Amino acid sequence: MSDYTRLSHEQGDEHGAALATRFAELVQLEVQAADGRLVKLLGDGAMILFRDIDRAMTSVVRLFRVARDAGLPPLHAGVHTGPVIERDADVFGRTVNLASRISGRAKPGELLLSDAAATLLDHVRWRVHAVGEAALKGIPDPVRLHRVDLDATR
Repeated sequence: MSDYTRLSHEQGDEHGAALATRFAELVQLEVQAADGRLVKLLGDGAMILFRDIDRAMTSVVRLFRVARDAGLPPLHAGVHTGPVIERDADVFGRTVNLASRISGRAKPGELLLSDAAATLLDHVRWRVHAVGEAALKGIPDPVRLHRVDLDATR
């Protein structure tokens, strides 16, 4: 969720906890519906894992919409694809790190993808626009990013 820290400071911890609880409920429902896996909740965020890019994208876009409809702050997300190491119900590796950094780069209401994820998409269904290369903390080389046009998804 975007602006979660600011909202918690302005409106209090109870309000922040209520936002996080509602967000967690919505994530769980959407991820299960798309046959994904909620790896962990991060308070105002979530790490989710999918075996299929189309299911991942469908789930994330639906989550953006249901969160908005539920009155939550705008979401932002980053998607990357690649191998992960699964251990003790958690996931690790460069793929996870890059997805996290991409998510951190996304603005409120924005869904950003790595080049690797963007190339796997059905470009008839998903409208994607290149936004250029970005230097991301801890990632040695610039990463080419793409923005999903959420209003044009089919």
